[in-house]
Formats: sequence, structure tokens, C-alpha cells
Amino acid sequence: MPLDADAAFRYERFARRIVAAQYGEPESMIWAYEWLEELITSARAMMLAEVQRRQQDAATAEKQRQEYLAGRVGNAYYQAFLDTVEDPSTVSSNIAYFAWHAERSREYERLHPKALREKQTDFQPSFGQYLRQFADSHLSERVKQERAGNTSS
Repeated sequence: MPLDADAAFRYERFARRIVAAQYGEPESMIWAYEWLEELITSARAMMLAEVQRRQQDAATAEKQRQEYLAGRVGNAYYQAFLDTVEDPSTVSSNIAYFAWHAERSREYERLHPKALREKQTDFQPSFGQYLRQFADSHLSERVKQERAGNTSS
């Protein structure tokens, strides 16, 4: 970081004030206390902002966790996976999702080879559509009941 022309002079003045305060010069002592108070106030404000940010992050994470446990996520592919799972709380890592996704990928490639997809894009479902169709035909009882409750309301 380049220093401006007055930086060396400011640092020298600062050092002299610190030394003067060290030897008890009244004006420098007042300056040193004010400077220290300013540093402490600034540090407190930064710490408070960090605590508030962490609390907000924790609240957001908890809200996302509750949504996940209810079987709702923002990723369409993962949502298709969760719709086939009876109890989302039993999914402790993404391993089950990646295995499910890999199996669906293999099925999709077998049913819709790349050469065929490139020639006939009109009626060929995209991979995302395929995942949704698969999930809709393999819904968990939890999702069936949830959807039945939404349609009867």
C-alpha cells in the first residue's frame, strides 16, 4: 500500500505523542486516553456487528433447516429427490442424493441417447423435466398426503 507524502510525518507525530504520554505529559495523556477510547468504541461496534451477523446467519440456517425437514428446498433437482424420500430428517448427507441423481442420469441417458436428443429436441424432456416426472411417479406417502391436503383445502 503506497503511503502519501505526509504519512511519515503523521507517524512521527503519533510516535512522539505516545512517548510524551508515556512520560506523563498532561496534554498527550488526554490525547492518548481519547485515542484509546476511540479504538475501544470502534472495536465494540465491530464486535457487535459481527455478533448480529452471526445471529442472523444462525437464524437463516435454522429456517433453512426447518424448510429442509419439511421437505422443501430451492434446488429443483434436490426437491425432486426429497419428494421421493419418506422422512427428510433421515437424509444425513448428500450421498443419498448423489446416488439417486447418478441413477437418474444413467436412466435418462439410456432412454434419451445424446444423438437422439440432438436430432429431436421438440418432444424430448430435459433432464430436469425427467427428474420431475420420475419424482411425480415415485412420490413418498408424505408428499402424497401433503398434496392431497392442498387440493382438498
